[in-house]
Amino acid sequence: MTIFPRLMGVLGVLLIVGALVLLFANVIAINQLHAVASALRNNTTANPGLSVMLTVGLAAIGGLLAGAGGVLAMRGRRNQ
Repeated sequence: MTIFPRLMGVLGVLLIVGALVLLFANVIAINQLHAVASALRNNTTANPGLSVMLTVGLAAIGGLLAGAGGVLAMRGRRNQ
């Protein structure tokens, strides 16, 4: 049973890397859309790219902390 936690850990890291790649691809697309949208306007609009990156960063950190908490809770149950 020691291979299953390792497999899940590797899968989690691969998913995080894939999510980061998609995030940066989406940021590029958002920047292009923002440039097109603000090209015909006199006033400047807020670029949503930073808020998207902040949201994903917070979600990733939250997921890692939740996973670590689950692992620590399971280890605590085993020690009792």
